[in-house]
Amino acid sequence: MFWNFWRGLLVKWGREWGLWAIFPLIGCLKIRPRLLYRGVCIVSLQSLFFMGVCYLAYLAGLPKDGIYVSPFHRIGGGSQDFYKVLFYFLDGESGQPRLSLFAPWSPTLALIGMIYLFLVRQEPNRTWRMIGTIGAVAMIFGSLSRMALVSLPLVLIVSWVLTHFDQPILYFTAGLGSSLTGLFAANIMGSLKSFINRINQARASSSELRFKLAEFSLYKWRTDAPLWGHGFTEDIGPGYTLFYPIGTSGCGTWINVLYTKGLVGFIALIVPLACTFMILSYKASKSENARVGLKTFLVLLLFSITQEVDVLSYVNWPGLLMIGLALKE
Repeated sequence: MFWNFWRGLLVKWGREWGLWAIFPLIGCLKIRPRLLYRGVCIVSLQSLFFMGVCYLAYLAGLPKDGIYVSPFHRIGGGSQDFYKVLFYFLDGESGQPRLSLFAPWSPTLALIGMIYLFLVRQEPNRTWRMIGTIGAVAMIFGSLSRMALVSLPLVLIVSWVLTHFDQPILYFTAGLGSSLTGLFAANIMGSLKSFINRINQARASSSELRFKLAEFSLYKWRTDAPLWGHGFTEDIGPGYTLFYPIGTSGCGTWINVLYTKGLVGFIALIVPLACTFMILSYKASKSENARVGLKTFLVLLLFSITQEVDVLSYVNWPGLLMIGLALKE
């Protein structure tokens, strides 16, 4: 029991929430952002090569089962999915291949691709910048993630608004946009509803399962442990959620925090996130590093709606490191 306690504390917590604090703190050291940009470009180039291998494996009909499981999974701190390497996933409805590469799931690859995209755009070398951009975009589209299609334009728009908050062009654009929106409101709303429906219908069963998981997890949080949470997630959920564990999986970070840590843990998370958001928004109009850090923060924030980003710190660490570099300035 003593060993299980320390293994859960040092391995599981250290691999998840602990890294959320460690990597931004590392970013406060004397690290040149160019090293991070170049490193991400190199990883993007490697990803392009292995994406070709994965697609060839799909065309050759090779099995999609795991081809390698890291021996680190025996230490603990999560299921084998975190340590398994696969050629591809098959979408249950469309039958199309979805890549994950070094990420545990395909949506996580989209999250990493979006973080990489904003980082590689700062690479001073034109050739490496082009390679990094192609690799990051390929990761986003190779994952077939619906969240990435929604998040990318939102991040660009919100970050542009926050960085031009004190400039006249923002208010001119807002006034022009309001006028056009008023004239074409019906068409815009119709197009928006159609887009949302297409996104949901792309994988209707996945959307329905996510809704059930979120609904049941919130119900169990409100009725059982609203203040302190359950402290853990069940290994197997009820038949209503197709036996997926409630409070985790497709519920997202926020519902997971409510279910496991309760309202106390939720407040403990949202306060530093709100402070980070305000600081980065203030600095973004004056610093290029802060603008990149703000975009990275927005990506993590949006993906936290559907993904447990706390358990993915070990793969999205370049984004956390960039946030630390931005906060240091």
